Amino acid sequence: MRPIACLPPCILLVASTAIAAAYALSPPVSLVGGRVVTPPISLLMYDGPGRTLGQVAFPAVSLLFGCVAPAFFRDLRRVTGAAHPGLVATSAAAFAGLAVVGAVPLQRDVPAVMRGEARLGADSVLHQSAAAVFFAAAIAHMALWMRLCVTAPPAS
Repeated sequence: MRPIACLPPCILLVASTAIAAAYALSPPVSLVGGRVVTPPISLLMYDGPGRTLGQVAFPAVSLLFGCVAPAFFRDLRRVTGAAHPGLVATSAAAFAGLAVVGAVPLQRDVPAVMRGEARLGADSVLHQSAAAVFFAAAIAHMALWMRLCVTAPPAS
């Protein structure tokens, strides 16, 4: 086994640990009508220790992906005999979106925005737009993988 094969589980570990730590470190978020028990990840990382955690962890996950992706897609091309530009593009877009989501957290007064007591700032708009890119590209990437798996010739 090549050493680079250890990197994807490490990426998963970094992301999972960051999310779990954000849940553990972040105080409950007060919103309209009470508290959110399991808020979206972005609401765990808008302030406090979760903010720094997200600003480090999600760009790090994206950087780690950037380290492993070229070798992975090279191997995929060798195994399948074809290039898969859609898989490359969607994964790159998803991880670029994730890097921005981490680097640019929601504004610090986002609970006040949600209660209608403050205005939505440019940082929150950028964060949410990057999240939309991340999720849309990740969904497209999964669809392309499913198509590849269904249409790939059986192994001999």
